Amino acid sequence: HYVLNSDFHNALVDSLDNDLLLTAYHINEARIRLIRLGNRETGDQIIPAQREHLRILQACVERDAVQAV
Repeated sequence: HYVLNSDFHNALVDSLDNDLLLTAYHINEARIRLIRLGNRETGDQIIPAQREHLRILQACVERDAVQAV
């Protein structure tokens, strides 16, 4: 789950073509990774997160900025 989650967020940030945002994202991603080392997600958390990602992705495909946020 973590790899797919990370790949999803990386793809979104990369698509913005904003170097400042990309740098800030990677710094914060490293911090979050350290925090998560001691806090593994359970199945109850993974399914809602995946649904949210699918909703965001669908909104991006439909170019619906309001729903993508």
